[in-house]
Amino acid sequence: VEDVVSQQITTGLDIINDGEWSRDNYIADLLSRIDGIGIGEGATPSCLCDMPCASDMYDVPTYAQRFTGGNGLITLNPSRVARADTACMAVPTYKAGGAAEIKESLDPLLAALAAKGRAPEHSFWSVPSPGTIAIFCEDRCFGGDHAAYVRALGFAVQKEYEAIASTGLLLQVDCPDLAMGRHTRHAQLTDEEFRLVADANIDALNLALKNIPFEQVRLHVCWGNYAGPHHCDIGASSVWPSLARVHAKYILIEAANPRHSHEVAAFEDAVQAGYFTTSQVIVPGVIDTTAARVEHPAVIADRLLRFVRAAGDPSRVIAATDCGFASTARSVAITADLSWKKLESLVLGAKLATQMILDANAPGSMAAPELLPTPFRVAAFIPDADEQAASTVEQLKAQLATISPSIAPMVDVIRCAATSTISQVNAGFEAVRWAVDFPMAIVQLGSPMTVALAAAVSRRLVADKTVSRRPAVFFTTSVMPGYPSTGVETRHIGELDVSGMATAIVSAMTSRVTYDKRELVHGRNPKPLPKAVDVVVLGAGLLGMMSASRLTKAGYSVAVVEKRSVVGGIWSLFANTTSQVNSSEGGYCFKEFLPDHMGEKEVHNRDHSTAAEVLRDLGRLGESLREHIYTQVHVTRILGSNGDYAVVADDLSRLGALSTGSSAVIQCKGVVLAINDRVGMPRPLKCPGMDVFQGQMADGTADAVSKFDWKGKHVVIFGMGAFAVENTRTALEAGAAHVTVVARRLGTVCPKMIDYLNFVKPWDDNYRHEAATNVKQMTCWKKLYAKSTAA
Repeated sequence: VEDVVSQQITTGLDIINDGEWSRDNYIADLLSRIDGIGIGEGATPSCLCDMPCASDMYDVPTYAQRFTGGNGLITLNPSRVARADTACMAVPTYKAGGAAEIKESLDPLLAALAAKGRAPEHSFWSVPSPGTIAIFCEDRCFGGDHAAYVRALGFAVQKEYEAIASTGLLLQVDCPDLAMGRHTRHAQLTDEEFRLVADANIDALNLALKNIPFEQVRLHVCWGNYAGPHHCDIGASSVWPSLARVHAKYILIEAANPRHSHEVAAFEDAVQAGYFTTSQVIVPGVIDTTAARVEHPAVIADRLLRFVRAAGDPSRVIAATDCGFASTARSVAITADLSWKKLESLVLGAKLATQMILDANAPGSMAAPELLPTPFRVAAFIPDADEQAASTVEQLKAQLATISPSIAPMVDVIRCAATSTISQVNAGFEAVRWAVDFPMAIVQLGSPMTVALAAAVSRRLVADKTVSRRPAVFFTTSVMPGYPSTGVETRHIGELDVSGMATAIVSAMTSRVTYDKRELVHGRNPKPLPKAVDVVVLGAGLLGMMSASRLTKAGYSVAVVEKRSVVGGIWSLFANTTSQVNSSEGGYCFKEFLPDHMGEKEVHNRDHSTAAEVLRDLGRLGESLREHIYTQVHVTRILGSNGDYAVVADDLSRLGALSTGSSAVIQCKGVVLAINDRVGMPRPLKCPGMDVFQGQMADGTADAVSKFDWKGKHVVIFGMGAFAVENTRTALEAGAAHVTVVARRLGTVCPKMIDYLNFVKPWDDNYRHEAATNVKQMTCWKKLYAKSTAA
């Protein structure tokens, strides 16, 4: 299990499972904990029943001869019907020790996830739905009353579902009964009779799911992952009305194999009919799990983009396979080596689709959807005389540096006595009080008695309002009665070895020091462009969204139109991970525009905010204005004057090879041009000798130089704007031997240098800068500039 989890992570999958390595098949596994079915308690030895036969295989008898009878869980050769001891002979009930047994089965997966720093909510465990069990377990107890049968099954599996969900894993309920069931067990029914069966199955499933959070449930529907003609499959349009009633956030459905690759049209209709809501996520199969050919990433991307267009928002689409690569350990649709190749292509195709969305109508390509992580601090609290804990800290330092060498965190060790006194809490607080430059991991090691002290220090940091500090995470290796409150997110890592501790810490902290730009993507506004508003704002960058926020608060109706698919302007396209601003400056202080319910607004918008923090705030500002923002809209002309304007715009909505276009005219009283005509694509530099230069050359934007090794290098930077000064700082901080800045114009003063001077100014004993104004820094810069004789 650990190996297959590791390989999935290495491949690049975001949501994984154990590869079904812990069981022969998911039906038999669950049935082993249910009495009344098969040879369990209350049944008789005479419980053999026929496995349902796929009706399409009757029409291809020559082809069907390839199969010995059963393929996984169904019959594929009508002349050799597969049988199993799965008939329902008594009212099905869940065994008393079933919950403990399933949790024990989950332990290897949970341990493998913990070892890799993956949270349970990024993994899933598959279970059959009550209706699916009914397909494979013939009813010999309820006299043909299907609704009563599946309802009893719903009660029987409820505890199993809840036990799985209690671990934090996503619960994936497989529902081939809603699609494959039509041409197998229920092939002889009329369409109306099958609809009643599907309704009963959904009722039973919702009964079993009633105590499980909506966002923790994945529902997978398929027509059977067997290599057959499938010409008897019902269409997805017949399935969506049933799916609309399911208590599940994630809907997984086949969309790659040749029989159902056109079903995106049915999904479009389902969205329009309200069968798929804005709170749900569609997870289309874009990999055929029954064919040997490996899909090209471009094919995968095109399939995904069609679903994105239908869903209206990329955040509501996740790429997946059509089904599992096999339904039991003894059935093999395709081999493992092909499966991994297909999964690799799935990852590449999803990345390509993401890149196409991010780059839509942009002046250039975004380097990567995610910023690189920046450093964090570790404050380790250990008992004063505990040498073992001290040794653990040293090992932890080494592991942290190994796991993430580019952001190797600074580790401060605070030794403390066995008891927590006010003086010791004060000392611990002062030791970390001014460490405000990076997020902090507070780690308690050794004796449980240090928990109280470390927790008290954590609470003091939360209560201290002298400075704004980034949020901390508390990690403890001890569990004690009456566990003290820490005031921050708390995680227990006591069951892990040192390597596991380091992985857990890096995983938790990295999410706080990076940013995924996909969160800036705004799907199509469900409302059409308005015919008239008070003000049209061109551009959804920082200035545009600030203007829109002010205008809406003042009572004006506003439409923000943005040509790209993302908000955030130049910050979203050109910012480096190392880009920083002094956000207390008037030009970049926008905390007042953030939603009032955003509890961390004072934390994330502070002096020297990182690019990740600025983008996170821009994303939140965009979210607060979502109903007013229209992305992928190109303004072609503005007509009028003196408070009477007509804005002519084209709705681009171009994703991949698909596009829809419509023109609109918006009447308004005012237009705000929040567009930047200074910052565009980096201008190419041409000068003598570049063709023979042996060193490295790159633009200094969008993390293009993030992989450079600056140590000992002589660096030349062309330009004297914000990015030039930023790269000067980055090169020097990373160990460059010398940096030369070449400016095209004379007399240029960059305000960013003023911020940089503030940043490097010496600290006093309390890690505070001497109070100084920008006027003083400007004077300093002016003297330095004059001394350089550049003017």
